[in-house]
Amino acid sequence: MHFSNSDLIPQFKPSLRVAAVDADLLLVLSERQRSVIRGRAIAQVAQMIDGARSA
Repeated sequence: MHFSNSDLIPQFKPSLRVAAVDADLLLVLSERQRSVIRGRAIAQVAQMIDGARSA
């Protein structure tokens, strides 16, 4: 199996909007669903998933 560099760059689906509301609160929005995810580590990692950084 062959992977290109773009396969190794984490990113959210284009249909999702992700917003860090607080240091430990993350909102994930889609057309049909809204999710609240709590946890400082999760919020910090989500902020680094911007489609530009490699794994």
